[in-house]
Amino acid sequence: MEATLTTQGDHRKKIYWDAEIIEQALARDRCLDPDGYVATASILPVNARRAGEKIARAL
Repeated sequence: MEATLTTQGDHRKKIYWDAEIIEQALARDRCLDPDGYVATASILPVNARRAGEKIARAL
């Protein structure tokens, strides 16, 4: 599934993902990268995946 989120303003937006969505994404080899973007988990270096996990837990 893909979704487009359109919001007003020029500044960067932050999306707060539900824990269930993060778990489902990890099951499909997706995670958050250190900048908070969705990325393919298997191609990220281990330290980048750990940073993304910390971001995801903080949400």
